[in-house]
Amino acid sequence: MSRKAAVFFSALALFLAVSAPAQACVGKSLVIGSVNRPNLSVMSEMLGILITERTGTTVVLRSFDSFPSLMEAMKKGDVDIMIDYSGRCYVDVLGMQPDGSSEKVFSTVKEVYQRDKNQVWLEPFGFSETGVIAGKGSGAPAFAAPIVRKDTLAKFPALPRVMNKLAGKIDNGIITRLTSEGTNGKAKKATRKFLKDNKLI
Repeated sequence: MSRKAAVFFSALALFLAVSAPAQACVGKSLVIGSVNRPNLSVMSEMLGILITERTGTTVVLRSFDSFPSLMEAMKKGDVDIMIDYSGRCYVDVLGMQPDGSSEKVFSTVKEVYQRDKNQVWLEPFGFSETGVIAGKGSGAPAFAAPIVRKDTLAKFPALPRVMNKLAGKIDNGIITRLTSEGTNGKAKKATRKFLKDNKLI
C-alpha cells in the first residue's frame, strides 16, 4: 500500500469513528399520540413529517380513543408528544372554572403542566376549538398546541425550534381545508403539500 493510500484510509477510519455517534442519533424514534379526531390526526401527521424531514428522526404515530388514555400514555413515557386544547386541559384536567381570557388559560395550563407534569406546551398552531371553555355566555378559543415530555426534550433539544415553525401558521380555515383534503387516508399527502408550499420542508 502506498503512503498516500495509507494516509487516506487512516483519515477515513478517523472520520467514521467521529461521525458514528451522530449517525446513531438518526436511529432514534419519537412517538406522537393523538386522539382520534380528524383535525388532531392531521396535525399529528404534519408534525411527524416536519420532524422527520428536519431532523432525520423516525416518528411513529399512535391513535387513542380518548384524551385520558392518551394522557396516561404520556405520563408513562409511551408517548413523547401529543396535541391538546388549552381550554380542555384548563377545565377537564386542572379543574378550573371557565375563563374568558384565552391568554390566561394558555399561560396557566403551560405553567402547571411544566411544574407538575414535567410536560412542556409549545407555541399554539393557530386554530382553536371555540366554546370549549365558554364562560358566562362568552366563549374563549381553546388553542391547539403540541405538548412534549421534558425528558424527550432533553434527548431531542432541537424539537422546540423545529415544531415551533408551525406556530401561528394554521388557522381555523386552513385546518378545515387540510382535514377535508386528508380524508380517506390522504392526510399525509395533504400535510406534506402544505409543508412544501410554505417552505417548511
